[in-house]
Amino acid sequence: MSVRPVIPNLWHHPGIHDYNLGAKHPLKPSRLRRLYELLGRIADLDLRTAQLADDDDIWRVHTPDYWSEVCAIDACLRRGQTAGLVERRQAIDLKGDTPAFAGMEAACRAYVGATVDAARCVAGGANLAFAMGGGLHHAMPGCARGFCILNDPAIAVSILRDRFERVLYVDLDVHHGDGVETIFRSDRQVLTYSVHEDPSTLWPRTGHAHEIGPVGTCANVPLPAGTTGEDWAFAIRETLGPLVDWFRPRAMVVQCGADVHALDPLAHLAGDIPSYVSGIEELRRLRLPTVVVGGGGYHLAVTPVTWASVVLTFTGHDTPGQLPADLAAEWEWPDWNGPIGRGFDETNCARDPDVRARVERFHSEILPAMRHRYDAGV
Repeated sequence: MSVRPVIPNLWHHPGIHDYNLGAKHPLKPSRLRRLYELLGRIADLDLRTAQLADDDDIWRVHTPDYWSEVCAIDACLRRGQTAGLVERRQAIDLKGDTPAFAGMEAACRAYVGATVDAARCVAGGANLAFAMGGGLHHAMPGCARGFCILNDPAIAVSILRDRFERVLYVDLDVHHGDGVETIFRSDRQVLTYSVHEDPSTLWPRTGHAHEIGPVGTCANVPLPAGTTGEDWAFAIRETLGPLVDWFRPRAMVVQCGADVHALDPLAHLAGDIPSYVSGIEELRRLRLPTVVVGGGGYHLAVTPVTWASVVLTFTGHDTPGQLPADLAAEWEWPDWNGPIGRGFDETNCARDPDVRARVERFHSEILPAMRHRYDAGV
């Protein structure tokens, strides 16, 4: 790239780096630090400091009782008062894969605040805004879940819903976007669309194709373990367009989990960075006002490079062929696309028969069922 790209509306708060679930936990704060380091080396960043989210922001999708208990547990941990906390943490699932930690209230307000400001930026007229420290899509209204204490993408959808008649939520994480779907499954103004590994082989064991929700606004495209990046991009291209033609969204929130990659340690798809870019290009072509958030991603080279690719692609820039040499050496990542990077070539792809069958079923059964259920509620 001879001219440095300009990246607008990149919302961040330094407190996001304090969202730390422990040294041995797979969700590493260094993912985001690496992203900013890489982007800062190759682009000019309009990096904006977000405000901390207030209670009204959080109560858009979470119960006041749940949030009050999160804050109370945090206060106890910061004071070193742990007596009696085991039962309280268990009651709201601040345990196991989403452990409570001292300072979690401020860290949650930080990452939600960045997503809130990105959403308000788009609701106020911007075409595009980023909050790559967010994307914690599993949290439920009254409990933590799957590394996620607060569901910032759902809050972004709620903000856009106030401004736009119909909002599309796109979830590219390898894990089903169960929290956002649960929150909006009865909302006729919000269509949730999740492309993920089949629930028969991956947590959270939800997101089957037939799970279309009570009003037909839940679209799930589960893909079999081992699906290549080429077939992943094919599934998006073949299913997203018909949904958009039917639902006619006016704005969009995109969760960009980077864990569909073949090297991610927590899942079983065989994606690559060029194919991920192909999927993002499909979304960019919709030309909708868009909020982009991060998400999963547990390989410490794949994730920042994938997210940098997302930011560059959404802003209309090509990805470079190489990383800065010192970062490539430090991250043990040979070039931009890495050791797995065949890319997407729709003219010369032998489709996995299972993926093709799932796409065909989406067209013949799932989308008609969604439309029928939606129309029945008119």
